[in-house]
Amino acid sequence: MKRIFALFLCLMMVLSLIPAAAAENIEIVEAEELSMLTGEDPIAVIYPETATELESVVPNHSVVMTATEFIGYLQYVVDRGDSKYGSGDQYSIGKYDGNYIYFDCWGLGESIICSKGTIVTNRNTSLNPWNTWDTSCGCGSKSGDWLEEQCQLSSNFSNMVPGEWLFREDSSGNCYHVGYYIGNGKVIESTSDGSYNTQVSTIDSSGHSNLRGSTWTWTFHGKVPWINYLEETHIHDKGTYLWFEEAHPHYKCYKCSICGEVWRDTTDSTYRTTCDQCRPGKPAFTGLEGTHSANQPVTFIWDETANTTHYNIWVYKKNSAGEYETVDHTYYVTSGYQLTLGAGQYMACLQAYDSDHFESDNSDWVHTESESTYFSVAEAVAKPTITTQPTSKTVAAGEIAKFTVKASGATGYQWQYRTSSSGTWANSTASTAKKATFSVTAESYRNGYQYRCKVTNAAGSVYSNAATLSIISKPTITTQPKSVSTTVGKTAKFTVAASGATSYQWQYRTSATGEWYTSTASTAKTATLSVTAESYRSGYQYRCKVTNSAGSVYSSAATLTVTSAAKPTITTQPKSVSTTVGKTAKFTVAASGATSYQWQYRTSATGEWYNSTTTGAKTAALSVTAESYRNGYQYRCKVTNAAGSVYSNAVTLTVTSAAKPTITTQPISKEAYEGDTVRFTVKATGATGYQWFYRTSSSGSWNKCSGTGYNTATLSVDAYAYRNGYQYRCKVTNAAGEVYTNAVTLTVK
Repeated sequence: MKRIFALFLCLMMVLSLIPAAAAENIEIVEAEELSMLTGEDPIAVIYPETATELESVVPNHSVVMTATEFIGYLQYVVDRGDSKYGSGDQYSIGKYDGNYIYFDCWGLGESIICSKGTIVTNRNTSLNPWNTWDTSCGCGSKSGDWLEEQCQLSSNFSNMVPGEWLFREDSSGNCYHVGYYIGNGKVIESTSDGSYNTQVSTIDSSGHSNLRGSTWTWTFHGKVPWINYLEETHIHDKGTYLWFEEAHPHYKCYKCSICGEVWRDTTDSTYRTTCDQCRPGKPAFTGLEGTHSANQPVTFIWDETANTTHYNIWVYKKNSAGEYETVDHTYYVTSGYQLTLGAGQYMACLQAYDSDHFESDNSDWVHTESESTYFSVAEAVAKPTITTQPTSKTVAAGEIAKFTVKASGATGYQWQYRTSSSGTWANSTASTAKKATFSVTAESYRNGYQYRCKVTNAAGSVYSNAATLSIISKPTITTQPKSVSTTVGKTAKFTVAASGATSYQWQYRTSATGEWYTSTASTAKTATLSVTAESYRSGYQYRCKVTNSAGSVYSSAATLTVTSAAKPTITTQPKSVSTTVGKTAKFTVAASGATSYQWQYRTSATGEWYNSTTTGAKTAALSVTAESYRNGYQYRCKVTNAAGSVYSNAVTLTVTSAAKPTITTQPISKEAYEGDTVRFTVKATGATGYQWFYRTSSSGSWNKCSGTGYNTATLSVDAYAYRNGYQYRCKVTNAAGEVYTNAVTLTVK
């Protein structure tokens, strides 16, 4: 009787969703036709006949049913066809004979969704059924491509979930066929072969499908927004729970009619726990007994117990009188809880609580205590700590190399060596091998040897880093300097190359038989010496003293020959420049034989020339900011060497008005976890400056940023919780003005 009454309520709820004017057109269909959906007694189902009635039943784009229910209705379509036309996948309810509706591929799933599963006969044979369902969903003549856009699509067919929709596209990417995955490698689909039969095909993990010997490949699968795909494949609500009297003597209980899950009504005033099956399980510590190190965290671990909402822990320390005193009492702890304790004897107890239920006398929440667990904490002796590591040494052959280690808490030392960085370590037997400082003679065969020290005390040993011994010889000159012949005013360069060199010192003499002197030129201590070719230096000789810790060697002598020079020759004249206000105009001259440059300007084509002091005025390239007052200015370059000077052609600067910057890429909002760093970036043409601003809400006042990148195109922000909802924008400027980006939001998870 309870079930009949519940079914009557379900029927009345559905009827209440349909307008009164349409109610007299509703047909009650034989209930046993849908009994396979629940496995229970059949229920009465209503079937709206027209699109108008359906529009009042199903809201657009809302969850209509679970995946389990959807699959059940699909299977019903096939089973209905089996019972009417004969068993076999090629028959179904979809075969049209004037009394039964038929479907195309998309219309089958759509009709189930839009009618909330009320798919059966439609006595009005003048209707095209799939058009009826389209209209009822509010989808009209929407295509399969539109449906794809509503789904979470994937081309990986190894992770399909029952109830998902399958899509097959043509070579142009247009959807032209739809199917429905029901699990176990099976697909239900309506095929357009003239009779619109609804049938069952197979599918593999690569998306290959087979129907009556015909094979093709599906393109995508996905979840539609009208179906709930939760793992339990259905939603527990008042419609699925039934009264379940036999569950427990202490509280009211309901049982899900689909999965059998029991729901307990804990609001019942008589809900008190008096039996063992309702109490929390007895907790027990794991691995706590024994001795722990003082001033190091002691970790309390236990397994979860049944009927438990939280745990409380008690820790006691034994005093000098032999009694245990409380040192910690913490509520709502979890396994892995840690305490740092001093040396002593301890006892711990764990309580498992169920805060949803009370003891039968209403004195406290239901709880169960563990057995007392005893453990000790002792002062630990730590291994030595190395405070200074030995360092690698580079010495000349025959010298003594010393390696030193410093460590706190050390009582013994043992130096070890190996012949290469991948060799096997061996104990040294040298006289200093058991001291903190180890000495070894730099024999040539020991080049590349590595040394480390084993530092020991009663608690154990630690090893120092490995240090390498490198044995060197005097440098070897691989390339001698060459004589140079050049003209007055140019720069002559002498270069030496040597292996094993650590320093250089160039020397000179005024003739091939003169005394050598140390050069004081700015490059005299490098591998390349630069000398200005003055006429008095013609015939000077130069050599380099190359040194390392093993000693010095001298290069061969090279001679400088200086000849008379001609004035510079301009090979490339500067060109006139036309640009906008605020930009940089560049004028460039190229000349052979030049030793110096001086750019000049005049305010008009007939004005007096002045030496420029702007950037690059004494180089081959002059940079000038295009200010409006400089429009029409002319520029030329005076090119000089020891023989004299020449002037370039005069060129003109034309300055036009500039436009404000143009933002080409706006910054975008960001989501980040707390502690992450996010970056907001703007791109703009014509920009010469940036300034980022922030505000704490969408209606707050803007403030200047001062963090990393605040005056660049990219701002870096640390995602702190208090910045959740902060907004950011950037002011982009040039000489013509400024523009602002859109405001973007930082969301901190």
